[in-house]
Amino acid sequence: MKQVAQELAEVQPEVFAPLLDRAGPLYTYECYKKCCYVEDKYGFPAALVHSDLWAPNILFETDIDSTVMGKTSAKLAAIIDWQTAHPGNPCEDLGRLLSGNTTGEYRRENTRRLLKYYLQQVESYSGGQAPFNYEQLIQAYNASMGYVLAFMTFSAPMHMKMSIVDGRYPGEYRDELLKRVRMFFEDTLEANFL
Repeated sequence: MKQVAQELAEVQPEVFAPLLDRAGPLYTYECYKKCCYVEDKYGFPAALVHSDLWAPNILFETDIDSTVMGKTSAKLAAIIDWQTAHPGNPCEDLGRLLSGNTTGEYRRENTRRLLKYYLQQVESYSGGQAPFNYEQLIQAYNASMGYVLAFMTFSAPMHMKMSIVDGRYPGEYRDELLKRVRMFFEDTLEANFL
C-alpha cells in the first residue's frame, strides 16, 4: 500500500513527500490491528465492519412521490460490496465515509458532531445504553485513522486517473481529491502523535 501511496509524492512532492516520510508507522501490521480484531478493544466489543463504506456502496430507495424521475429518497435501500467485511473497529467505516465522501473542511468541522450523533443512534438502538462512551469512541476513531489513511492513499492515485475525476471539470475534482487526502493525512498524523 505504501508503495502505491508514494505516487502522491510524484504528483505533489512538496505536500506529500514530507507527510509520507512521517507516516511509516501507519503502514504496519500494528496499525492494521487497531481496526481488525475480535477481542474487546477501546473498552467495547468488536463490531461488524463493512471496510469499504463510501458513497458508491450505499444505495437509497427511489422517491416514488417525486415529480423528478429517478430522484432518490433518504431511505436506505441497501449497503453493497461486503467482500472485505471483518470484525473490528466500527470507526473504520465512519472514517472511510467522512474521509472519502466529504470535503476536508466539512470533515474537520463536523467529525466530533457526527461521532456524537453516531453515539446517540447506537444508544437509541441499544435501549438507551451504548456499549461505549464518547471518550472511547474518540479513542477508537483516532486509532482507526491510520488504517483508513492507508486505504485512502492507496486508492487516491488510482482515482486520480479515472475519467470522472478529470473529465467534465479538468483538474477541479483531482485537486479536491488531493486536498482531502492531504487534510486527512495531516489530521491522522496529529491524532497519532507522528
